[in-house]
Amino acid sequence: MMAAAAGLAGCAQTVPPPAAGSLGVHRDSLEWTDSLVTHAVMWSPIAQPENDLPTLIFSPGFGAVPSHYSTLLSQWAREGYLVIGIAHPGFRNPDEMELYDASNMIARQLVRAVDHILREHDRPGSPFSRVDPERIGLVGHSVGGSASAQAAAWDSRVRAAMDLDGTIFGEVVHTGMPQPFFLMRKRYAIDPNDPPQFFEHRDQGNLHEDSVFVHATTMYWLTVDPLDHMAFTDADSPWRRGAPTSGSAAADDESLSAARIQEITTRFVLDFFGHYLSGTPRSVRLDQSPFTGTDLRFKR
Repeated sequence: MMAAAAGLAGCAQTVPPPAAGSLGVHRDSLEWTDSLVTHAVMWSPIAQPENDLPTLIFSPGFGAVPSHYSTLLSQWAREGYLVIGIAHPGFRNPDEMELYDASNMIARQLVRAVDHILREHDRPGSPFSRVDPERIGLVGHSVGGSASAQAAAWDSRVRAAMDLDGTIFGEVVHTGMPQPFFLMRKRYAIDPNDPPQFFEHRDQGNLHEDSVFVHATTMYWLTVDPLDHMAFTDADSPWRRGAPTSGSAAADDESLSAARIQEITTRFVLDFFGHYLSGTPRSVRLDQSPFTGTDLRFKR
């Protein structure tokens, strides 16, 4: 069944903020070597009674590292998720590689990360001992979001995936994925005098994402207008330097603040992964958005 829903009427200010996570968070830096050296950061909820926790594996944008997203990722951990951010080696300069190629290579790294995490899960003293092998989700930003979509299509151990404003590349554009998938993306204006054309290695408008929507089994697509692509990162992240921060006048003229984008993101992370990983959706319904400036369409 396919359906569509728009944001509810009313001022965004009337939407109550998400309940602040009550759990403390412990942060660890990790490193392992398989075919290459992988660095990761793990945010673990403290005083969480469950031994095996729903786990989110996070893939950052091109040139970024997990610590650039500490505000967002630590919030998810405070809500009871084990969050593992993967730093992708060899992808620090986006000018040296096409996004199409990078997306597929990062997707393979994510699959290898799942291999390592599950292989280490039962080892005594493993930092991954609290990972629930049956409740693993992928979420990524920018090209990391595209890679999360492709990795989910390749790996049935992933139970759900989310893409934060990343153009989607790879086989998944034509096949979709069997797992539930959530896409959060800015709105693109289409010039009727210059309609977009489909190119395999680059996207115009939403043609790649439209194709994923057609082929996916279960998909939610939240359009946010306006959306600063960098708003998912920490405001003082070195990755943001040289671009207007969402707290600046230049960014505020065009985009929602970083705090607002991160609030919307966390609300949907909690409900989407809460529904499909932990069985405890927290704050919003998955058939509509309570935020002005957003539209939610879905098929399931």
